[in-house]
Amino acid sequence: TTDGSGPVRSFTLEQLRQLDAGCKFDRGQYAGQRIPTLKELLDLLDSARYLLLNVEIKDYAFETVDASMELIRQYPGLVDRCIFTCFNARVLDYLTDRYRVRTQGFLARHMSDFAQGKAGSYSKMDALCLFDDEITREYSNWVEDMGIVPFGCCPDDEARAAGADAANRQMESMAA
Repeated sequence: TTDGSGPVRSFTLEQLRQLDAGCKFDRGQYAGQRIPTLKELLDLLDSARYLLLNVEIKDYAFETVDASMELIRQYPGLVDRCIFTCFNARVLDYLTDRYRVRTQGFLARHMSDFAQGKAGSYSKMDALCLFDDEITREYSNWVEDMGIVPFGCCPDDEARAAGADAANRQMESMAA
């Protein structure tokens, strides 16, 4: 999340590096933070062997996936600490089939190129991210019944955070 908008592919690296990646967090406390390259991030994480990494694929081209995987594989043990997330089911299928990595998707209504059915897109997911009002016992049970780990997504703004807080309070009261 930055102060820019539009597909990542429509920007040059230089343009991406000018975007502010911290302006929307903690009322601007982190304003001025710049987007690191994947290599810069991986160099930083290489010594932090206990950290897990959620790699979100924002460009749906297989060439981008292949280039990312080639770079990540240069760091011993890092692939095993990653889960790959994408809003495009075809990309998740590709990651699962070609690289045998852990993937995280979303409910069908949030994804493109989604395949329904028993051998469809859900069958390729290890985790499924639920947004705000989807964080309910019913959705969580339904996801778990498919053998997928439900995961609550972090809200990007205060209104979504309030919705997530309300959902969490509802879940807590149901568990009591």
